[in-house]
Amino acid sequence: MAINRYYEWVGSELKRVRLDRKLTLEDVGDRLGIVKRMMKYYEDGESKLPAHILIKLCDIYNIDYNDFVKRSTEYLD
Repeated sequence: MAINRYYEWVGSELKRVRLDRKLTLEDVGDRLGIVKRMMKYYEDGESKLPAHILIKLCDIYNIDYNDFVKRSTEYLD
């Protein structure tokens, strides 16, 4: 199903950026106010990522939200 592919791409891309920034799941979870296990679910595509969390992640990772969403939509086709 396309939606699963979408969340898998979003999660893998967020993980790649997090690792590039040398941040741990715990670092990011603490900044978001969520447990690291939930961050792992998001990165693994096992849980739907709420828009408000994605906006905060883009801010933490210093990436453009609009660009990120635009790139991710190709995985909905």
